[in-house]
Amino acid sequence: MRSIKAIIVFAFLVILLASCNNTAEGINSISLNKTSLTIEEGDSYQLVVLFEPDGLEATVTWESSRESVASVSNTGKVKAAHEGTATITAFCGRLYAECKVVVTKRGLAEITVSPSSVSAPCEGGEYKVTVTSNTEWKATTDAKWVSISPSSGAGETAVNLIVAANENFTEKSTNISFMSGTSHATLNVTLAARTPEALSVTPATLDVPAEGGIYKVKVLSTINWWAEAKQKWAKLSPLSGEGDQEVTVTVDPADTTTSSEQKVRFSNGQKEVYLYIKRAAREPKPIGLSITEINAPPIGGKYSLTVTSELVYNMIPSQPWVTLESVSGNTTNIVIAENPDGTHTSAQVLVETAENKAYVNIIQQAPTLSVSPAIVSSTEDGGDFTVNITHNYKWSASCPADWVIASGSEQGSIMYIKVKKATSSTASSAIVTVKCGNKTQTVQVVRAGYDPKAFTINSKGNKVYFAHANLYYRASDNKFSFALYPYDSQGSSNTQISSTYSGYIDLFGRGTSGYYKALPCNYINTLDGYCSVSNQKNMKGTNYDWGYYNNIYYYNSSKYDPKGTWTILSSAEMEYILWSRASDSYRYLLCKVRGQNGLMLLPDHFECPSGVSITHSVNSYTTNQYTESQWNQLEVAGAVFLPAAGKRTEKTVSDNGNAGYYWLDGGTGTYDGYILKFDTSTGVHSNVQMDMCTGCAVRLVQSADGPKG
Repeated sequence: MRSIKAIIVFAFLVILLASCNNTAEGINSISLNKTSLTIEEGDSYQLVVLFEPDGLEATVTWESSRESVASVSNTGKVKAAHEGTATITAFCGRLYAECKVVVTKRGLAEITVSPSSVSAPCEGGEYKVTVTSNTEWKATTDAKWVSISPSSGAGETAVNLIVAANENFTEKSTNISFMSGTSHATLNVTLAARTPEALSVTPATLDVPAEGGIYKVKVLSTINWWAEAKQKWAKLSPLSGEGDQEVTVTVDPADTTTSSEQKVRFSNGQKEVYLYIKRAAREPKPIGLSITEINAPPIGGKYSLTVTSELVYNMIPSQPWVTLESVSGNTTNIVIAENPDGTHTSAQVLVETAENKAYVNIIQQAPTLSVSPAIVSSTEDGGDFTVNITHNYKWSASCPADWVIASGSEQGSIMYIKVKKATSSTASSAIVTVKCGNKTQTVQVVRAGYDPKAFTINSKGNKVYFAHANLYYRASDNKFSFALYPYDSQGSSNTQISSTYSGYIDLFGRGTSGYYKALPCNYINTLDGYCSVSNQKNMKGTNYDWGYYNNIYYYNSSKYDPKGTWTILSSAEMEYILWSRASDSYRYLLCKVRGQNGLMLLPDHFECPSGVSITHSVNSYTTNQYTESQWNQLEVAGAVFLPAAGKRTEKTVSDNGNAGYYWLDGGTGTYDGYILKFDTSTGVHSNVQMDMCTGCAVRLVQSADGPKG
């Protein structure tokens, strides 16, 4: 028999476990709201299952260990049957929870009412009654002219007895029964008869909500009566009457946050009574804020907040970087600290009363920074540059290099970079660091080193390179070329000028580039041919020079520079080289190179080679004399040598070795042009006019932006 019973119990547990197969997943444990319970016979109690985690639900089955003592429904309601002990168990799969239930015998109920009787005048009234019971109780009455509130309870309870006015001229009496189990108590209520001169108002009290309302009261009087409401928020209609009459009481909605009361006096000349009107306070209006959102920059700031509230309020910031500064009245400054490291993100200012809350939400930006361009490049002359700064916080700039100056307003959108002139032929690079709070951006500044062989030719800073030697021409193949060495000149060979001469010449008439009719081999000094008035007008332009329209070959070589590579200087440009360059005024001198007299021109950034000396001299070729080796050093350093090649008149050559005549641009007369002239008697001049038929030397130049000669 025990085996059969064990099998039955096991089967029951299997059924219980199976009944919870559809429970919600994730339940860790279950418990009951009571682990022990004591109740009397016949009483009930509702047990509740609590799941962990909270919020989950599942199917639960219930079991009582002793149904004869206490039973349990499928919802967990326990019913006490007989004295004894039982265990109530809730099952959910493998989980279970228990409650020990002790059932006791039911004791005798006791109840008393104090006072046990009330005698009310004809106009009725309100009375306090105390009910004392050791169990639950309930009050009942058949009389409609009395009411009890509350009408049920347990233990000791204060009860409000309301007796309505007597509308009859006879006395009324009733008993109110208070039941507690099998025990009861009685409250006897007597209402005096109405008298002819009596006056009453029913009900005598109106409890009105904040929104007000319309109410009916009954006035009982056998003679004329009148009413008086001193406060305007309660209005009566009618205000007077004769005999019994219904009066409409209109109560306005509350307009304050405190409750209101008033007594409305009724009188008939013999008696007076009062209607008590109690109006609840309305809810306070919501707190009004002049601002509810602040989007603050990293610099922070002050933001004025005006609060509108019917109640006393407090203001509490949620973060220490937000503080409050009282201004006046209901206006306060919200002070937001700077946010250089971007750690401030969001905060609130709570405005709170006893009834309401309102918030000012604060977002503070982190510093942002970008620069454009990120690289600034300058020539050897330096210059001024601007960089766009996009930011939302104050910024600063610094650079360790003394040749870069970075400046600008910390709140501005432009950074100014000044790059000083190069002091070396080596390119330089520096970093300008821009900081904005915890953000950093850099601008790279690159400055080209100066070109040791460049000559500045005007105030705009344009630069040129000189060809390494004078221009030669050979009529037999109509070819222009450079001399082999800077100090080379043809001298008396120019006397053999002709259209068939197969040797080189280096003294040409002005405008003999081949653009129009004249070639360097022309020499007739008449008004015919290339010296005619019409031809000279066509050929005087400075762009009609030898390098502009011709390929320029290198001496005895097939290598050449294409036309347009080379040109000649203007007189103004030569004058700038001689006297206007910012470096100094002594960048030229008369000298002798390997026995050849001439003019030496020094570049902008000339550095004299070691072991070679230079003396500024324009009156003697012998003051500065250099060997071929020394000249090679000077040429590497950028020096240019113009030999004193002389000039040619028709087939007569003069001043070779004594003076130099070099074509520049067109002159001011009809038949002339400007030349550079130098000799020991008159010095150096860049604006001498020369007849266009005269043969002079040519030294070409090219822009420093192009290939070197």
